[in-house]
Amino acid sequence: MKKLSILALIILTSITQTHVAEAATSLKVTVKEEVWIWLEDEGERYLVSEPETLAFKKRITAYVKTSKAKSDALAECKSDSNYFNKRIKVLDARNGTAGLGNLKSVTASNMKVVEEIHDLPEYTYAEEIDLYNEYDSEEDYPGYIADGYASYRIEFICSYSGKVSLITSNAYKIYIDGDFVGEYLRTELAKKKWAITFQDN
Repeated sequence: MKKLSILALIILTSITQTHVAEAATSLKVTVKEEVWIWLEDEGERYLVSEPETLAFKKRITAYVKTSKAKSDALAECKSDSNYFNKRIKVLDARNGTAGLGNLKSVTASNMKVVEEIHDLPEYTYAEEIDLYNEYDSEEDYPGYIADGYASYRIEFICSYSGKVSLITSNAYKIYIDGDFVGEYLRTELAKKKWAITFQDN
């Protein structure tokens, strides 16, 4: 009876260690998304020749270097995203569940001011229709100035990351929030040091 108990304990320990070994591989999944925010009215255009325009550009250029800008960007990443805290699901070669996780970690980086130059001021939709019907060319519009207007926005990269513990398989299929994003051999993931990044364009 004693030998039977010892044998059962050995088998149980062996099974437990096997499951631990199978789930020992950790895959880091990251999704990067380009995001932008407007500081004033969306798409507002400024006369390039005006001193106020240069002052505004200097002000927002200084702003992106502050901790407040980074904090605001991080809040934007969390509040208006297709990825924050979304489910990561990995299937094995037999289409069984190999691991589950969530994109819980968020960072904001590469903040910059983007300037766009325009020939026309910002019009309402009704104004655009009236001008289109009245003039043959945009160059004839009353507000037309070649490269005379500028609009500004702040762009940055939101990165969402999560880790998934995987059981052993020869290949894996990766889904984020139910959408298929990639398929990899185990050897391919090993070469990538078990960290993969997807870019949302």
